[in-house]
Amino acid sequence: MRTPEEARTSALSKLQAVTDAALAHLALDELLDELLLRIRDALETDTSALLMLDEERGELVARAPKGSRKRSSAARGSRSAKASPDVSRLHATS
Repeated sequence: MRTPEEARTSALSKLQAVTDAALAHLALDELLDELLLRIRDALETDTSALLMLDEERGELVARAPKGSRKRSSAARGSRSAKASPDVSRLHATS
């Protein structure tokens, strides 16, 4: 007999398999949009954005931002972050 935690883990694994199949057909931009909406909902936040490295400019750029207009100006691309050689250190720029 499974413990309640094992049952929850199993249910989540099955749900993840369904989600993976449902998202597999999406183009990259559509996938990013959908994932950010789901992440925002799961974390119960107002905004979310995926930062991707623009290697030519050496900056992190918001991609597929989601959220309210008032609170997501940084996520909409009005700000970027310079990536230092050690990407763990970022410098915000306007």
